[in-house]
Amino acid sequence: MAQEEDIDRSEAARTVFEAGLSEWKKTRALRLFEKGKISILKAAELADLSIYEFLELLSQRKIAFVEIGEDDLEREAKKAGE
Repeated sequence: MAQEEDIDRSEAARTVFEAGLSEWKKTRALRLFEKGKISILKAAELADLSIYEFLELLSQRKIAFVEIGEDDLEREAKKAGE
């Protein structure tokens, strides 16, 4: 990698580490968000992303970010019918 990128070995190692750390942060934030442990704003913060970037990540990974229960749907249907 260092030769391909024309950088020294320590710079190559740092780049690989940062890429791995970035992916780990995203994976951790996604997992906690999916489990309902943290809000979407907190998840974006943990992933070092803007809220818009985090929403895009959720979309790419096909993770729903809006959970609507049956009770919520019924309540909204009643409101719409009024």
